Amino acid sequence: MHTGISFGDLAMKTKLKKMENHFLFKVEKLLDWKRIGKILNRIPRKRDNVAGCIPYRRSTMFKVYLLMMWYNLSEVKCAERLMYDFLFMKFCGFSMDDDTPDHSTISRFKNLLIQRNLLEKLLNEVNYQFAKLGINLKTGAVVDATLVSSVARPKKQVTIETEPVADAESEEQEFVSTEVNIQESKDPDAKWVSKRGLFVYGYKGNISVDPQYGLVQEIITTPANQHDTTVFPDLLQKMNLPLNKPVYADKGYCSRKNREILKEKELKSAIMFKNKKNDSEEIRNLKKRYNKMVSKTRYIVERTFGTLHKSYGYGRSRYFGLEKTHFFLQLGALAFNLKRAVKLCEAQLI
Repeated sequence: MHTGISFGDLAMKTKLKKMENHFLFKVEKLLDWKRIGKILNRIPRKRDNVAGCIPYRRSTMFKVYLLMMWYNLSEVKCAERLMYDFLFMKFCGFSMDDDTPDHSTISRFKNLLIQRNLLEKLLNEVNYQFAKLGINLKTGAVVDATLVSSVARPKKQVTIETEPVADAESEEQEFVSTEVNIQESKDPDAKWVSKRGLFVYGYKGNISVDPQYGLVQEIITTPANQHDTTVFPDLLQKMNLPLNKPVYADKGYCSRKNREILKEKELKSAIMFKNKKNDSEEIRNLKKRYNKMVSKTRYIVERTFGTLHKSYGYGRSRYFGLEKTHFFLQLGALAFNLKRAVKLCEAQLI
């Protein structure tokens, strides 16, 4: 990158002085980027004369992907903005005289991040740095799942499984199958599922958030037809919560097995109860009051999902395949957490 100061840089500095309170500059100050760089440095640097090398700092390329999520841009559109947008240039550390990455360079960097599963490490690092700022994400967890449509539009005859409704009386989870004529898929990792009469072809983001701020702790991505309860133990393992912390979940996670898993890990169960056919009126009222109490905390995951769908495109994946969809969901979680943390610091809620 260019190290001198040109007339263009001076003009850019003058323009950006009026935007010094922009959230991008606050994100820049929020993190220890040297620690971020150490994680990204696990990507080996190729020699400059090797085709397909990455001549840009890895932290710069990571910032490019954050911009893509915050501004809902494709690789192509983001590459275009980097050529003329002073704000984008400044955030990524580009001078007016620097060449900025084209869309193919940006796309190759995504593949390198996926190959080394670095976004999971980056999410953990960012959350660790939040703890240093006083944002404690280990006070418990709220677990839920959200459906993410595939970018593909398949057509062929398949058997679609209907996801059990959380209000069903039985704790035993069983799928009901329905045959539907659809087109052949270009995304074979995605699967069909029907939930409350809505047919979705794609994936499921199994997500835990902290119960105080609603920041994303962990994500496991599965095909849409994999039931939430099968992912619950792995999600708990990844969260690594301190002992005696509560784990909140809706009725879809209500099972004896899940409560036993929480007991084994010495965590408090805050899973909502389902009614059973032989429950007395008194038991049903007790369960209703308990569920209402749990819902006062559990709502925070719905708020997080609402923002992720509205502002970060969680309703539909940008990419084909399970790995790239997982990357997309992790990147959205990182972008959401960073922007939310800035607001928390500003509001002095920590």
